[in-house]
Amino acid sequence: MRCLVLILCAACSYSSPTVGPGGDDAPPSPGHDATLPTDTAVPIDADPCGPCEAVGGTCDRGTCEIDVTTTGDVTCPAGMPCVIKCNATGACNGTIDCSAATKCTIDCDASTTCNLAHFNCHGADCTIVCHATNTCNLSTIDVTQSQCDLQCCASNTCSNDVATPQTCSFGNNNCGGG
Repeated sequence: MRCLVLILCAACSYSSPTVGPGGDDAPPSPGHDATLPTDTAVPIDADPCGPCEAVGGTCDRGTCEIDVTTTGDVTCPAGMPCVIKCNATGACNGTIDCSAATKCTIDCDASTTCNLAHFNCHGADCTIVCHATNTCNLSTIDVTQSQCDLQCCASNTCSNDVATPQTCSFGNNNCGGG
């Protein structure tokens, strides 16, 4: 009697393998008695510009543009090109961190911008364009594992700047229309 109860219990817990449409052993296709898990879906970032907006920038064709009108620090978001526009007198006189960006352009467009700044271009190529007078003076530039291009476009720009561990290229190729 005990053997019969054990056999009946085992038979009640047996489930046959899933058979796909047509009786073969292929897994069932969607729409044929198949249940697809919904809790394992990989989320898709619907807004690739979200990191840019989170730092106060606007996204233009995949590039984060940050308009800076105050002194202090500025940080580019990770994984995208970044343009920092220093548009007000005295702006961008803190740490400008481009290290997480894929590349970075800093436009020092107003008088006395980018003075005493520390440009962190560690790992990201940077172009620093000093358009206005009295800009980009006494600044440091970290170009570890990257390159930089320093464009000095007006009088009294780029005085006593120090780039380490190597120097920046120096010129005025981006000075027009700044």
